[in-house]
Parts: sequence; C-alpha cells; structure tokens
Amino acid sequence: WLVAAALSSASLLLWLRLREAHRRLGDAQRIIASCNDAIVTKALDGTITSWNRGAERIFGWTAPEMIGQPLRRIVPDDLIDQELDIVQRLQQGEEITALETERLCRDGRRLPMSLTISPVRDVDGRIMGASTIARDISRQKALEAEIRALAFQDPLTQLPNRRLLRDRLLQAQQASRRSGQWAAVIYLDLDGFKALNDEHG
Repeated sequence: WLVAAALSSASLLLWLRLREAHRRLGDAQRIIASCNDAIVTKALDGTITSWNRGAERIFGWTAPEMIGQPLRRIVPDDLIDQELDIVQRLQQGEEITALETERLCRDGRRLPMSLTISPVRDVDGRIMGASTIARDISRQKALEAEIRALAFQDPLTQLPNRRLLRDRLLQAQQASRRSGQWAAVIYLDLDGFKALNDEHG
C-alpha cells in the first residue's frame, strides 16, 4: 500500500510538473508568435528552423516558405562575409548584440536591421544553432538622415552649409596630417551672383 501511495504521489507530482512545463512552453510560444520583431532560429549550417509572425511581417515570406531554406536567402551578396564572421563567432559561444546591418525583403528591398544573435545549445552544452532577434530600424535610420541633413544642409536649397564645409575641412586636415599629403581649398567668385541672389532668392 505504501509503495502504491508513493508511486501515485510521484506520478501526480510528475504530471503537475509536466503540465506546468507545458503551460510555460505555451506562454513562450505565444510571446514569440506575437512579437513585432523577427525571431528566427537556424542550424549551424545556416538552415532556418523557425520563423515567427514578426519575421513574416518584416521580410514578407511566410514560415512554410522559409523553414528549411538557407538564411543566406535574406543576406545581401555584399554582406556574405559578415554572415560568415557571425557564424564563426557563434561557434566560439559568443553572443552578438545590437549589430547594425541590412537584410533583404521578399520585394528586393534592403532593410536596415539591428540584430541580437545568441548561440543555441543542446542538453550537453554543445552549440547546435543560433537564435536571432531582428528589429527593423528603417524609421530610426531615416530620422538620423533627416537630422544629419538639417545639421549640414540648407533647408531651402538642400545645398551643403558652412557647418558641413567646416566638418569636411577638419577631415581633410586630419587626413593630410596622417598621410603627409597636401589638400587644397578652391574659392570661386561668381560674377554678379549677389545681384542674382538678391533678386531671385
């Protein structure tokens, strides 16, 4: 009777733990599915093993279209070397955070992204793949470009302003000091420009 009670108790405890683990797994899957960022996992050979709704929304491909495909499908040709470097770093167990790069969308657009990539380990601690959280930073990049334009361009003509001239002169001086080569500034005086500017703005 005691053995039967102990087995029943152990079975009940195991069942409760499994139910809790299942609930937590379900919660994690719902969080991943509802995340606005792309969450993608891949095997070490680069094959995509999971692709959430955020990835579908950002890149334009559905999960069935991408699972089993090589991750290189979304990596621009000129960034393949960067991807190889990422794989090498992951194999050494390194986590990569806030890496700014670009990835390809289904329609061919290059999208600026911020990536956080973590190695995925098996129960023995061996690295078996990687998990990537990719965030679309195109709005942030557009704002940065707008701020840069406001700082260095005339708002009316979009021509470079004095601040940009000073910045480029400073860069030229620094490059000249490093290289030991001369740089020149050429000043052009346009005849009658003041009258033209005063009349037409």
